[in-house]
Amino acid sequence: MAAIRLVVNFRVKPGRYTDLFEAARAFKKMVERFGGNYLVGRVTTGPDTGNILVVQVWPNWTTFDKARSDPETEKLLEATYNNPNPPYESFTTTVVEAVEL
Repeated sequence: MAAIRLVVNFRVKPGRYTDLFEAARAFKKMVERFGGNYLVGRVTTGPDTGNILVVQVWPNWTTFDKARSDPETEKLLEATYNNPNPPYESFTTTVVEAVEL
């Protein structure tokens, strides 16, 4: 099975990086609990310079789906989506499936 990557690109509000990273740590714990990997990076060139990319790497769709349907994950997502003062101005989410060459 092919690896799955969930990529979230955050345009962070000025002065709110620490708040975003605090939330990211909670998601990192969840991803690692299900056997995935979690990467965070800052964009240094191009139109998204300064944005934060968060990448969840899952071994397969089964693991990804299991984590997404977990009640603790659902609570974490709900709290993130319903935050009245999020640390980001906007974000985009992309799911990428690895392709064999």
